[in-house]
Amino acid sequence: MQRYSVFSTSTSRQISSEDYQARIQRILNKRQRQSTPEYLYPWTELEAESASEISIVGFGSLINPESARRTLAAESVEAAEPCIVFGARRVYNYVMSDRSFQRYGHGCKPNERGVLNVHATGLASDFFNGLLLRLKRSDIVGFRLREHGYDLVPVTFVSYAKPGQSPQLAYCLTCRNPTLHGRRTLKDGVTPHPRYHTLCEQGCRHISTEFLDFFRHTTWVPLPQPARLQENPIPAAVASPVR
Repeated sequence: MQRYSVFSTSTSRQISSEDYQARIQRILNKRQRQSTPEYLYPWTELEAESASEISIVGFGSLINPESARRTLAAESVEAAEPCIVFGARRVYNYVMSDRSFQRYGHGCKPNERGVLNVHATGLASDFFNGLLLRLKRSDIVGFRLREHGYDLVPVTFVSYAKPGQSPQLAYCLTCRNPTLHGRRTLKDGVTPHPRYHTLCEQGCRHISTEFLDFFRHTTWVPLPQPARLQENPIPAAVASPVR
């Protein structure tokens, strides 16, 4: 994976400018009227309908290359490209499963089970950074087991390095059902899991400190009122087992 340190004040101004936001909003409005398919978990039709690979935006632990390699082919991870998704928010409200909670180790409080999720808003003013990953068909089975309960929905993204290029389409994980097979999957009051969060931040830092700053600015924690992670930092875990 290439290391990027290109995110600058000028880039931030560009994607936040009135003209840029208006252009992205027009694209989002147009694509909302189009019939790009989405896939409900467990995406049973995905293998049959997809081409040799499918573009996915990773926005949490998949940003960490060591974690991503546990599920995806090495070449998929190495070819990953930083990007910016528009029309959605990244938020801590997915509830970590018992199996994952045990795998991450002990020492966390019972309510520290929050994992990242994405909510589509359709607004250009809502955006976050992530990694564009091109999944091969052979990756799908393991990816399905890893991302339990998440649907795959189309999102609009631009290159993180060159945000002036034309926006493209990819798929992103989103959990919209509060329960699945009797298990609670969404909870607004859940606290982020510190070791999972450290894993995500390590992946961002691997790309650049600017990418990590962007991650913190575009991640929301569901406190009594939604707030940016940048304003409510999560203490780093002592150790972070790779998911």
